[in-house]
Amino acid sequence: MAKNNDKKEIERLRRENKEYKKLIEEMSEGFAYLEGDLTFSFANPACAGLFDVSENEIMGRNLLEFLPVESKKNVKKEIKSKKKDKKNIFEMELRTEDDKKRYLLVRSNPHFEGKNKFAGSFVFFYDITKRVRIEEELIFEKGLLNSLLNTIPDHIYYKDKKSRFIKVSKSMADWFNVKGVDGVMGKTDFDFFTEEHARPAFEDEQKIMETGKPIEGKVEKETHPDGKVTWVSTTKVPRYDKNGKIIGILGISRDATESKLWEEQREEKLEAQREELLELSTPVIDVWEGVLTVPILGSLDSERASRVSEALLTKVVEKRAGIAIIDISGISAVDSAVADRLIRTAKAVRLVGAEAILTGVGVEIAQTIADLGIDMEGLKTMSNLKDALKYVISRNKKSIEKEKNG
Repeated sequence: MAKNNDKKEIERLRRENKEYKKLIEEMSEGFAYLEGDLTFSFANPACAGLFDVSENEIMGRNLLEFLPVESKKNVKKEIKSKKKDKKNIFEMELRTEDDKKRYLLVRSNPHFEGKNKFAGSFVFFYDITKRVRIEEELIFEKGLLNSLLNTIPDHIYYKDKKSRFIKVSKSMADWFNVKGVDGVMGKTDFDFFTEEHARPAFEDEQKIMETGKPIEGKVEKETHPDGKVTWVSTTKVPRYDKNGKIIGILGISRDATESKLWEEQREEKLEAQREELLELSTPVIDVWEGVLTVPILGSLDSERASRVSEALLTKVVEKRAGIAIIDISGISAVDSAVADRLIRTAKAVRLVGAEAILTGVGVEIAQTIADLGIDMEGLKTMSNLKDALKYVISRNKKSIEKEKNG
């Protein structure tokens, strides 16, 4: 009977041991037993996972192997406490096999054998990496904010419900030419700008606080009491308290004076270019039947000369013209490539059956043609368009008279 009872007790203990083991293995927290020298003699899967090794790989290894040098002394002291019933709770940093940092909250329970003989420790490990990262990020972000307000060239400012400055960046104080940010506190835009800018800025801010709708990237003209004008790109958003009530605005204004001036200059330049292109786009003019002229105005480069040539030759063939007048009196100078192109165009006109007359050849252009040694044989040149037209009229009269007499 006693043997049966013993057998049942053994079976019960085995079942309980199995259940305890299963419970420990399925725990989400890391659990391990560390010998007196801090080597692992047991570790559940969660514990092995925290150290980025398998259960077999962690067995027999020393905890200190996973710690950076600066943490080893303190961790060893905390875990090897030899006081009974003392549970040590502390945080530690470990380095995984791939050199990643991980932060753990450690709860260590010392284990004694016999009379106060320290044998090892039952240790629970909790992954607090996420919490530590958040704390580090908060500290880092606070430092960034202070650095931002002290160094950023953009103007950052916080205002209350009455649009009074309650916090500003150093650059904002410098913009207002006051010593330190305290010189801005409690004041409004009306203290630093004229009514022309201060009034619409104030109205914008009040509307933001009424509607909760921000203003993003608004280009504002700032007019200063000394007559100076500056431009800024401004974003303003509502500020809320912990209950969701609007208590003011946060604004960021970026100096856009140079870009605004550059934009205005660019527009002026584009307008000038548009006007120049219109001048250069003079069409081939049909003077009268059989006579064409192409007046070239403005600057002339190789690309433009090529387009003029193509347009003129096309028109000569299309109209079956007998005379094509190329008037270059509207340009003062050309480079060698353009000069060569003009002469080639005139010669090409002859190849398609028309007489080419080049008019308005100035001193500089004539010098360029001479320097290039371009063959002008067979090419008629005249001083201006008027002479060319007189020549054409005279030529036509002679042709008519010849036909009558013939």
